[in-house]
Amino acid sequence: MKKRFPVKTGTKVATLTLDERSYTGAVRHHKYMEDPGHLKACSMRAGAVAIVSELVLGHGVRRSRHLNEAQTRLQLIFSAIACNVKRHIRYGQKYGYAMATNT
Repeated sequence: MKKRFPVKTGTKVATLTLDERSYTGAVRHHKYMEDPGHLKACSMRAGAVAIVSELVLGHGVRRSRHLNEAQTRLQLIFSAIACNVKRHIRYGQKYGYAMATNT
């Protein structure tokens, strides 16, 4: 078996040796991680996770202020609307859309 990771000799050196099967699996995994379809799926998931995180941390989605289901649903809807409005404003500021301002 070839040495894939040559290591300099020294007193405090940690070495990692991989057999052929592990190396083949690592190469297959790297190809999968660089696949455009996988990258697109990851980017979509990252966007969804960011939205959920903003709703939970910024708008208190997990802490309902109401006891019945209808009012809790209404709170969730208004939280989602607030999140979308904030995202729209940030998007407009980022790309230079004309935004109404208080002057």
